Amino acid sequence: MYSSFALDARTATDYTFSVGRKMRRVIIPAIMAAALLAALNACSMLGVTIMDRLTTFVGALNVSDRSTIASSFDSSQAGALAAVNWTADFPVPSPTADFPYSLSVQDYSNPSAVTANLTGPIAFNSTQGGPPTAATFAMVKIGADWFIEGATIGTIALP
Repeated sequence: MYSSFALDARTATDYTFSVGRKMRRVIIPAIMAAALLAALNACSMLGVTIMDRLTTFVGALNVSDRSTIASSFDSSQAGALAAVNWTADFPVPSPTADFPYSLSVQDYSNPSAVTANLTGPIAFNSTQGGPPTAATFAMVKIGADWFIEGATIGTIALP
């Protein structure tokens, strides 16, 4: 009975110190790894992604005030964008009778040819819930943000 106790001569303090040291060897590297991953993920949050930019563009199509559409495009396109008749080419959806514009992106692996389908109100898709219109977007990265450099939506060519 006493012999089994005698095999482990460590005191309770020694045992606690040993466990604490082992836990620090595991916990501190785990915390550092988590902090590193959080920092790396934060880098992608600092810029506007391709999907974020396209979502902003479609959101601007869904409101009657189209003044924010130009902010989705590369600023060098400002002159050409002024010539686009947004209301004629992309009718504003009626809040009660129409579907809003929505974009289904199929492939954005090549930023110069992002392929998608755009659906919208009756005046855009000819029938409610009509077939989507094929769209291709050329994206350009300026600093940390992606912008639309040009687009072809159905037969409509945007700068």
